[in-house]
Amino acid sequence: MDTAVKRYLVIAAVICAVTLLAYSNTFHASFHFDDEHQVVKNTNVHVIENLPSFFTTAGMGSYTASGNRGYRPVTYASFALNYAVSGLDTWSYHVLNLLIHLINVLLVYLVAMAVLDAAGGRDGKAAALSGALLFALHPIQTSAVTYISGRAALLATSFTLAAFYAFTRFRAGGVRRYIWAGAVPVLFILGLLSKEMAVSFLGLALLYDLLFTLPKTGGMRPMRGAAVFYVPVVAALMLYLVIKGAVQGVYTVPYSPYGVWEYMVSEAKTLLMYVRLIVLPINQNADYNVPVTESLDAFAAVSMVLVSSAAILLYRVRRKSPAVAFFGFWFLISIAPESSIFPVEDIAVEYRLYMPSAGFIMALVVIMHGLLKDRRFVRAAAFSTVALLMALTFTRNAVWATDESLWRDAARKAPGSARAHTNLGHALLIDKRYQDAVDELSRSLTYTGLTPKALGVTYNELGVCYTELGLPDKAIAAYREAVETYPEMVEPYFNIGKAYERQGRYAEAEEVLVKAAGINPDYLLNRLELAVVYSAMGRHNDAVFQMEEAARLAPGDPDVRYRLELAYSNAGRPVNSAIQEVR
Repeated sequence: MDTAVKRYLVIAAVICAVTLLAYSNTFHASFHFDDEHQVVKNTNVHVIENLPSFFTTAGMGSYTASGNRGYRPVTYASFALNYAVSGLDTWSYHVLNLLIHLINVLLVYLVAMAVLDAAGGRDGKAAALSGALLFALHPIQTSAVTYISGRAALLATSFTLAAFYAFTRFRAGGVRRYIWAGAVPVLFILGLLSKEMAVSFLGLALLYDLLFTLPKTGGMRPMRGAAVFYVPVVAALMLYLVIKGAVQGVYTVPYSPYGVWEYMVSEAKTLLMYVRLIVLPINQNADYNVPVTESLDAFAAVSMVLVSSAAILLYRVRRKSPAVAFFGFWFLISIAPESSIFPVEDIAVEYRLYMPSAGFIMALVVIMHGLLKDRRFVRAAAFSTVALLMALTFTRNAVWATDESLWRDAARKAPGSARAHTNLGHALLIDKRYQDAVDELSRSLTYTGLTPKALGVTYNELGVCYTELGLPDKAIAAYREAVETYPEMVEPYFNIGKAYERQGRYAEAEEVLVKAAGINPDYLLNRLELAVVYSAMGRHNDAVFQMEEAARLAPGDPDVRYRLELAYSNAGRPVNSAIQEVR
């Protein structure tokens, strides 16, 4: 084996080892936040046969229509594969997330090498290796790697970086250049099918051509031939939009309590916080509780000036230090899809920094390699930084261990965050600490900032706690508050119906449960509860219909099968032949 190959294998093994050590306490970390509606309660990912349906059917990414945040079939399919391996045991989800992260570390190294070679810089291998190692171990990545639903960012980054690396190989020429060119649109569309942020590939490719390809061609006229490359890439984007439109309908921005201007100004301020988190990764939080900026205040104005100044500075150094310019603009381009003019519900979340942080880190590394001439000092500084980042990542991952530890940390760091207290209350509810959960959920209602959906969830979970504490009247009152606050949510209707059923108020239970079925006909628990109500009312044929619907939703569930057989028996229908018909 060639000596250089051996050296690279040793380096790769070292990077994998230290990264594995930093994430060694994550393999049994629990599900969090969006994991519940995308994986835990989403029966779509519990059936491996649904893999093709993720690409052809809308709403498969969540167990509720309101929870579906986009057309991301590659991401949802990966969850289905995990469920097939380990069910709701989280180890396989974390193994796959970490594996994708390690692949991304390799891609960061390859892309950095390609850019540094194109820039003609010295010590390209050392700089690329340093940047990849810092990217691998930076604690800001925990929000994408340890958070299972962060996988959308991981996959989109993988395909975007792979597409960009293939693009650089195509631009480098060679006998295989057209094979690399053919791979680009395929990888690009796979990135878009993982998460929409992959659209930033187009910006990175254009940036590379402006900084490196255009100077080599000697002007715009020869560049026209190189621009033909973009035809299949744009065609891939159009194909994605057509498929997305056919499956999901016309694109609409997810619910946001603020407009474009408010979001843009708020994100200008948030960008400075993001930079601080990369440079000084302390006081990380699952919920930063950043208030929306409704008008251009002094802080927002200064932030926008600083961001604009940084972009101008990067433009001005493009000839003297094209690598620094490229990596700096990489940060701005890759963060733009989620942190610019397209409002989304959260103003600041850490996993948005996953791909942008690679550009920022590489820019810093190139600058430091240029400033520091003493290689012994560089190695010592690199070793110290790696050790510090490992410790910070390991410590941060410990916070992600359970829902309670994550949201207790968030509530401590952002005591005025209504969502932090709501999610902590949810964690305590799952842990069956009902009175503690009531205290946290009630506290969250004293703060502002909860969306109508979040308010509905909070009231619904308060109702569940009151039910478990033996306070049915308080429970029903809380459920009704949930319905009034967020009528699109099915759970409080179901819970009211179940409470009425327990009190023998069957007609009222039926009325509410039928409303729930109208909101979400595929909500399994509601079908089962309707069957119970109809059986109690002696309407056995109606109970059979509800159980047939339940069997359709959960064909392999033995409890559903047993209850279906019981419904047929109560209705006086042949059990075996009837079940065969349902199949």
